[in-house]
Amino acid sequence: DVNGTFNRLNKKVYHEKNMGYETWWYGLGTPERYQHNMKDMYRMITEVDEACAQIIQELERQGILNETMVIFTADNGFLTGEH
Repeated sequence: DVNGTFNRLNKKVYHEKNMGYETWWYGLGTPERYQHNMKDMYRMITEVDEACAQIIQELERQGILNETMVIFTADNGFLTGEH
């Protein structure tokens, strides 16, 4: 239940006059929005996976993969109601 997820959030932080609420409602307020945004998220993850693979392949091609530290960071900026 998407609305149930919002109702469990801290009301001091997430309320109707808060930008977080608007962002949450836009992204997850209906089952259709939720599905659309989850599909977009998985598309984006796939693109990141492909880009990382290309970087690793290029490092291998140049013969410097074993001398290279690859650091990947990200946040959970999808506001899916989970951590």
